Amino acid sequence: MMVSIINPLLRIDTILNMQVVQCCFFQAKKRNILIE
Repeated sequence: MMVSIINPLLRIDTILNMQVVQCCFFQAKKRNILIE
């Protein structure tokens, strides 16, 4: 029972982390283009 409650939370956390990483990577790419 605990696992079925924790599992979706972990999945949401992983998705959010992936979005944050992609956003940071995109910002860094934009900054590199502006510098060049």
